[in-house]
Amino acid sequence: MLVRVEAPWRLLVALAACTAGACSYYDASLLSPKAGEPADASSDQGSGVCQHAQPPSPPTVVDAGGDKEFVILLRTIDFLENGDFKTLGFDQDRTCTCQGEGLSCTPPSGMAEKDQCDGPGGRDNSVSALIRQTSMLGLSSARFNQDIDNGGKTVALRVQGYNGQPDDDRVDVAWLVPADFVGKPAWNGQDVWPVRKSCLDGDLDHPKATDPNAYVSGGKLVASLQKNASLQLGGLAWNVIAAYIVVDLVPSGDGYRSDHGMMTGMWNAREMLGQLPAGSVLGAHLCTDHAVYPQVKKLICNARDIASKSSLPSDPCDSISMAFAFTAEPARIGGVTDEAAPTSPCTPATDPANDSCDEGP
Repeated sequence: MLVRVEAPWRLLVALAACTAGACSYYDASLLSPKAGEPADASSDQGSGVCQHAQPPSPPTVVDAGGDKEFVILLRTIDFLENGDFKTLGFDQDRTCTCQGEGLSCTPPSGMAEKDQCDGPGGRDNSVSALIRQTSMLGLSSARFNQDIDNGGKTVALRVQGYNGQPDDDRVDVAWLVPADFVGKPAWNGQDVWPVRKSCLDGDLDHPKATDPNAYVSGGKLVASLQKNASLQLGGLAWNVIAAYIVVDLVPSGDGYRSDHGMMTGMWNAREMLGQLPAGSVLGAHLCTDHAVYPQVKKLICNARDIASKSSLPSDPCDSISMAFAFTAEPARIGGVTDEAAPTSPCTPATDPANDSCDEGP
């Protein structure tokens, strides 16, 4: 996880953007491979050791144009928490830790480089191991998929402006969070899912998480969502930072499905702590006075392997890298539904939302 070296003009563009406002190291233009690099892995940027795993490069077509619109809905999710999860994801920090390169951020106290080794190609995915370690919370790919199958929490991707060809240099992708389906979905492409108001800036024409510069390359949809990519999995709200989505598109009826999709990103550890009261262990909500809370907190804090706003190895790791595979089916979007904001079952003094990893594991 060393700091990558960008071409001078790319660094100047990034620095100019930072002076104009808030800046994140994981800007889409920096993570995307450059034109001409091989799909799914960028060329080595300095060490001569590792091929940094990256999303497919943009296509060579220019101004392809298109007017197709479709929606796909995540049908299954797999974190591979009980398998080879290190093969999932991309090299989010352009550093191959334990593969001839060092760390991209300072690990939690007591953790060493060997505790944060990347997968092949520098793939960053720490959350899958965390899911396995915190099985006491009932989090698992099997549970997530059971919820989805019954019409529970999932994600919809709305694609607009597609030309219907294997290559399209610009499409618009919106990340929508459906509300629970009424009844059991038929999964035949005709299910109409209501959308949660919380993922919109008012209405369906103004989703919070979008990428107006997404593209399709070799039949793969590639989108970058820098913020507001929220998930509802296992009763927890996951706010994914710097999300990347790569989806193989397969025609299905008048829409598309995907047999191979992947999402990567990171989850801020403090936000993750704040979600713990939504779960329960031994019949009690996971407030800070719960007997197992210190153990769960330690696992979360020690899983931090990436920095969400920094490019300096001397800065602390504050987030947990994540990746999961998914399949998706065609679906339809219905109206907008409002939902009550969740309330914590913990008192302010025992609410993990007021805790942080900085206060000790």
